[in-house]
Amino acid sequence: MNQTQYLQGKEAEEFVNKLHLKTVVSEKSDIAFYEGSGGTLTVYITYYQDNKIARQEMNRMINKMQTTETIFIKGKRMEIADQDVFRCFGMGQTHYIFALDEKLFWVSANTMIAADFIEYYMDYIN
Repeated sequence: MNQTQYLQGKEAEEFVNKLHLKTVVSEKSDIAFYEGSGGTLTVYITYYQDNKIARQEMNRMINKMQTTETIFIKGKRMEIADQDVFRCFGMGQTHYIFALDEKLFWVSANTMIAADFIEYYMDYIN
């Protein structure tokens, strides 16, 4: 996979808020976009004060996805590389949400490469 774009700070915040059509991110954020023969993937990272807050935000997002009508389907908690991960599907991609240290990750990948990528990525960041 080749990184095609990298957004950070205000640029990343504006991108995520525009994607949601409202303000959802006010914390420090990074977004990396990748492309390769298996398709595209995007890694969103939001930084919080600590793991407790990152985990609370993760659970808030998951709860909203499970209790309101969204474009995401078949959400399921699972363990990948000893991490609590929420996986769902939508917009032709597989999405993974997890908190690690003070960071909240949202990884969106072409479904054909998603499982292999998330295993690789979890090993990489751990």
